Amino acid sequence: MTGAKPLQVHYDYDVYRVRWDGTNWTSRTLIYKANNDVSAAIETTHNGTRARVYFTAIGRGLMGADSSDNYAVRALTPSNTSISRISVVQKSSTTDSVYAASPTQIDANRGRLYIVDIGSVFP
Repeated sequence: MTGAKPLQVHYDYDVYRVRWDGTNWTSRTLIYKANNDVSAAIETTHNGTRARVYFTAIGRGLMGADSSDNYAVRALTPSNTSISRISVVQKSSTTDSVYAASPTQIDANRGRLYIVDIGSVFP
């Protein structure tokens, strides 16, 4: 096919915390400023008193931030994990299980699945 443009992939999704007050979105707070390294893989949990956000960053692996620590961003896996998909299950009021997929971690046809349990104390 001639004249077709190559697919451009953008990884420039900043991570924000916003609140719904019943009428409007308010309290917009930047948690992580993307440097063309954040895909749209993001998950959140809330246990009634604290909120958490999980996301992926190219070259940094699985990242997370916790409201009880003023949303300080932390790496939750080694930087070489190349995670591109995540899902989070809130197992209890204190524990989240993050399922993080790295589809091509081993080679082009094989990947890895990481299961990371985050307890009441954020790493």
